[in-house]
Amino acid sequence: MAFFIEDLGGDAMANAERLQTIRTRWAKHWAAKIFEDLGLDRIKEQKKYRMLRHNLSMACTALIEATTPKIRIWLDDKRVMPADFTHHALTAWEAIALLKTGNVTHVGFDHDLGREEIVGSGYTVAKWIEEQAAAGSLTPLQWSIQSSNGPGRENIAAAMRSAERFWINPLGDDNPR
Repeated sequence: MAFFIEDLGGDAMANAERLQTIRTRWAKHWAAKIFEDLGLDRIKEQKKYRMLRHNLSMACTALIEATTPKIRIWLDDKRVMPADFTHHALTAWEAIALLKTGNVTHVGFDHDLGREEIVGSGYTVAKWIEEQAAAGSLTPLQWSIQSSNGPGRENIAAAMRSAERFWINPLGDDNPR
């Protein structure tokens, strides 16, 4: 079940969605199989049945997530990827596709990746992360900036600090409860 996004071939963004769908289907499949093997599918009380099935599905999902390789993205068009990173993204779109898998634990940002209208920038990715954090659809991750573009570094850092605020306080209000 463990595989990397580039193993799927084709469009990277569509593959990120396919990967998430595959994980969900696997979790539901194994939950149903275990449920059947234990004879739990014969439970008469619907509420108890649904609760047990949901909990088992969540356990299977957690197991799949635990065995899925964690991704550390090195977003840079010029610098050599350090050994502790797992994926070298050359464009903002590659990085975003990898982020959509939900398995990214770290992003190393460069700002200037080439022609921005074609490949995007590190700031493009940081803004996408900020938007997803605000929507509650991206889990917290670590980040670093290796860009030598001063204003670009500042913009990326500001977007990522904003994302961190959403991760800490998902409601975005000044008075968390």
